[in-house]
Amino acid sequence: MLHLEPLLLYPLPERSEGARYWHRRHILESGRPRPSGGGTCCVSKPHAIACMKVRLHAFEPFSRANGPGCRAVVWFQGCTLDCPGCFNPATHDALGGYDADTPALAAEILGLGQRIEGISISGGEPFQQSEALLDLLKRVSASQLSRLAFTGYTLAELNHLPFGTDVLGYLDVLIAGRYLAAQRVDQGLLGSANQQIHFLTNRYGLSHLISVPRCELILRPDGTMTATGFSVLKNLPQH
Repeated sequence: MLHLEPLLLYPLPERSEGARYWHRRHILESGRPRPSGGGTCCVSKPHAIACMKVRLHAFEPFSRANGPGCRAVVWFQGCTLDCPGCFNPATHDALGGYDADTPALAAEILGLGQRIEGISISGGEPFQQSEALLDLLKRVSASQLSRLAFTGYTLAELNHLPFGTDVLGYLDVLIAGRYLAAQRVDQGLLGSANQQIHFLTNRYGLSHLISVPRCELILRPDGTMTATGFSVLKNLPQH
């Protein structure tokens, strides 16, 4: 019998037509990916901030396995780090995924209101699109949403990447370091023991992260199911 504990299982509220969901650390979807409905928001207006494009793998509006509380999760597409045993190899190809723009994405996140506690950024490698990442974080920074990011880079490496230190200034928590399969751990939000948790503000502490479920199944009103979390879910059948 397949053992999936700890596992979070819960129904999801109704969403508007055209929403797009699937991947984070590892995701299996029982239905086909839905097309994004957010590609027409870049309207030229006087004094409007120019749209910035970003390549995404997926967006999940309500997750409890990707950080403290209920969170919106954004998976960036593209990663050249190529960690052996990576949970999300489908996020590596920079030409995969789909194009989005930061104003529309920020608006969708902010529109979730008090139903979410924060936003989690994953990939792929989000810091390989650091300018778009910075723009997204700036657009949600006036809200009360907490901001957490996963990266395969170390903190020292991020300080030498373009926009790296700027992005860090908008984060509450950073989980950093390559994934090493030989050092895999099964607690909290760490993938392997070498990775480091950096609390960049006093919003959270270690106890908040340890209590996060390792994986979850999200049942949708249309009957589809999304599994997200660490590789304990790899043996689930993919439909």
